[in-house]
Amino acid sequence: MAFVSSVALPVRSLQLWRISLLVVLVGLLLGCATGTTVEMETLQTLISGKGSGTPAIPSNPDPRYRYLVGAVKGSRPAMLVLAYVDAHPQGPVEVWASATGEMVKLQNGRIIATAGSNTDLLAVRMKSSPLAWEKLTEQGHQFERERDVMPGYRFNMLEQLHVVPWKQQPLHDLPSTLPKDSALRYRWFREVSEVTSGNGLPDAWFAWGKHLGEWSVVYTEQCLAPDYCLWLQRWPVKEEAN
Repeated sequence: MAFVSSVALPVRSLQLWRISLLVVLVGLLLGCATGTTVEMETLQTLISGKGSGTPAIPSNPDPRYRYLVGAVKGSRPAMLVLAYVDAHPQGPVEVWASATGEMVKLQNGRIIATAGSNTDLLAVRMKSSPLAWEKLTEQGHQFERERDVMPGYRFNMLEQLHVVPWKQQPLHDLPSTLPKDSALRYRWFREVSEVTSGNGLPDAWFAWGKHLGEWSVVYTEQCLAPDYCLWLQRWPVKEEAN
């Protein structure tokens, strides 16, 4: 499946070529050759989903690269690596990839496209720019977005989103990779979807903090469909509170 831009639909063949190249590069980056370290073998196992049981997530992966830990809710966590970053007027677009072809595009912590999942977000179009996280006040902020989703190619699903600060951690259990004492250091936000057309989504959650020297969304829970939700966390956990 092509990985679709959040701005416009590019030539499909070009996108497929880019995805194939990235998968090869990420596979090489993660150490596909024999004789890799135990840590990198564990990383490969997490990303490919191979092997029995749930291997431990490396606490200190190769510092030359940036990583995400994440999972579809109800499944075991895996790791993705930052493949590249695209410039965009509404904020840099990070493209995260696994060795087996799964991809996630993030912009300001929000998922704006995916590829390789059972449910894929083909594209997101922000009708008005979301306010920067550090500028959000108690009153919150409203903005509109359109999204296209597969399967079934549901497109132009218009939503009014309302994001507000949240005084505590989300009102549900967090993954074991985010202990409560760490979660409480972050500044949390709750994003509520008010549907104009199509199916509404459960609330999204965002944790704002400092990771490897940069302020960003360090943890998030978002849904691509009402019954398909995932969480993503910058890794390893080396945070400061806001």
